[in-house]
Amino acid sequence: MRSIVRRGFGDVAEAGRRTWPFSRRVSRLRLEPAWRQESWIGRLPRGAGIVASVLYLAAFSAYGMVISGRTAEVTNEVTTSLGFGVQMVRISGQRETDEQEVLDLLGVSRHVSLLLYDVDKARDRLKAIPWISDVSIMKLFPDKLSVQITERVPYAIWQPDATVRPALVDESGDIVATGVDPRFARLPRVIGVGSESRAHEAVDLVEAAPALKDKVKAAVLVSGLRWDVFLDNGVRLMLPEKEPGRALAEIARLDAESGLLGRDITIVDMRLADRMVVRLTDEAKTARDKLLAEQAKARKKERRA
Repeated sequence: MRSIVRRGFGDVAEAGRRTWPFSRRVSRLRLEPAWRQESWIGRLPRGAGIVASVLYLAAFSAYGMVISGRTAEVTNEVTTSLGFGVQMVRISGQRETDEQEVLDLLGVSRHVSLLLYDVDKARDRLKAIPWISDVSIMKLFPDKLSVQITERVPYAIWQPDATVRPALVDESGDIVATGVDPRFARLPRVIGVGSESRAHEAVDLVEAAPALKDKVKAAVLVSGLRWDVFLDNGVRLMLPEKEPGRALAEIARLDAESGLLGRDITIVDMRLADRMVVRLTDEAKTARDKLLAEQAKARKKERRA
């Protein structure tokens, strides 16, 4: 015979079977609403809320930096604190360029991030130095900068006219430096507007008469058309527009044969193709005039006799 035991509040269970009071109520409490079962929030991993909060704060901070205009400044501070500040600058290739000027124009320090450093703008600043024709800048991470400089080579000394302070120019005519260091005093000297970019013509001209090379003081470009060559004794050689090298070589030949350029002359004019005109110094002209007058007087006496 089954024994039936009353479990309270009118519930009845079979003897020997364990039952819980309010079992039906508990099962009803475990039922979840449909919206909670379908929500993705409930399926997120533990800690996702913290990560989302951090990302939100980071995005909000970035937005604040953009609005305030401090993005680059903050990024620079962060990257330098991570070891990307410039600690060393290696400069090579410079001989005439002032090293301190290079450093000043680079504008780097340990507070400048190598990651953010603009090498193109730095290159443009350095190329503004007259001595520099080209420059290469390389980032050597994490904290070094390498600067390779190519300098211009002085080719000639140039003056727009004889009253202006001379300047050094390279072969293309670009000014390298104002003023002439004694080390470059023996470079060819060209005078005249536009002669700085045609200095190679004067050099080639003198090469046509090597015997005169050490005597040449300057070459003057006249009206952009032809050259006059001045010698160290003050004699002016006026050359033609066409074939000036040939005319200069002819003067050198006459000088070797008769000592033309050692005489009391001021100008040797070779502008005419069929003749050479020589102008005497004032003293030589006076002496010559006196000699001619005496010769004329002597001839008159002879006629009277």
